[in-house]
Amino acid sequence: MSEELKPCPFCGTSDSFVERADFSSAYVFCNHCSAKGPTECQESDEEEIPGADAAARAWNKRASQQPSKENSKLSPSDFGLGLSPQERDVAIAEGRWKP
Repeated sequence: MSEELKPCPFCGTSDSFVERADFSSAYVFCNHCSAKGPTECQESDEEEIPGADAAARAWNKRASQQPSKENSKLSPSDFGLGLSPQERDVAIAEGRWKP
């Protein structure tokens, strides 16, 4: 991959990597907030990870917008990820999550 990944457009961290989707495509995934960039296809046979360069460009295009202060405080649990049914009910009742 020739392009360095920019920080996540949702949480602002640099904890992201290119993940191979299948034999000919890839996407960027943020470990911090679980954001996923668009899946992009392989552009040439010389790519070490098929689709990685295109996925990085797509991620960096989205990442050019700075996250808002409000969004930078979000975590995966704010979206109901990794919560038990009881924790989701509490988050809904407190207005922290809307299904």
